[in-house]
Amino acid sequence: MTLALLFSLAAGAANCVDIAKDHYPAAEIANYIATKQLILETEGYYINDIPGAPMACRRDLADKWRRAMRCAYDKMQCLKVLSPSKAKALDEAFSGWLFRQPAVVVCFDDILCGAEAATQGVPGIWRRFQETGMMLNQGQLGVASDDDYLCEVALHESLHWAGERGAPGHNSGNRDDDIYSCARFCAMKCQEGNPLNDCMTCADSDLVKLNCGIGHKVVDKPSSDYVCDNKGLTAPCKTARWFEAETCDGARVPPLDLWCCAECQAGRPGLRCEDYALIAKDDCTPTSPWWCKAPE
Repeated sequence: MTLALLFSLAAGAANCVDIAKDHYPAAEIANYIATKQLILETEGYYINDIPGAPMACRRDLADKWRRAMRCAYDKMQCLKVLSPSKAKALDEAFSGWLFRQPAVVVCFDDILCGAEAATQGVPGIWRRFQETGMMLNQGQLGVASDDDYLCEVALHESLHWAGERGAPGHNSGNRDDDIYSCARFCAMKCQEGNPLNDCMTCADSDLVKLNCGIGHKVVDKPSSDYVCDNKGLTAPCKTARWFEAETCDGARVPPLDLWCCAECQAGRPGLRCEDYALIAKDDCTPTSPWWCKAPE
């Protein structure tokens, strides 16, 4: 087993990668797995909690991480709605599908320069054949007591395990790309960051973004192509009022456009555009609640 040369850090300096590579006990880990001192967890990873072993995790942190990884696994239901591609990659990682190699979780004491965790990101087909090293900072995660926070970190690192590398500048500390946003939105129950922005950043497509919120831009268009109908009386529509559907970041979603007839020819009344008053807004209405849990 070998450790990939490229790691994706949750935060921290690049030289932490070199330190981590120098300390990763590849031979010992291979022996622990071969001799079944490390047992494959249900979610498809190993965790080094052997007392006295190099880069071993304290038992208390190991137990916390097991709970966090179970939580991350459960959040695939959220990802299936917002980012089916990430959900599929994550499911393959957890299930070991088609020779997918497990992650090996090891621990450091503050060697990650302030980062909570670091995970190698192996893109493409190569991730099926290469072990993933997932390294935890015991100095930070060992004192964490918030289950949602640990779930967020576990989901973030699991997405790297699944081969998601994040946007350029992922490690710059901004924490606003798709990896950060998906993990924060799905794990933190909308109690951290900007849930609407996180939801849209995580979403795979404009159509999927409608799960985050929807807006309608009101546009009046001269038109005789539509017919107004009121109590069985029909006539060409002189002015059609369109409610153009948009995502909360302004992307058009034409299949969801709505219209009514604001003015009918021959003086006949049009459809009641007032019936659309609730959606006749130029601003966005976030979808709420969806994956959010109200604070207790």
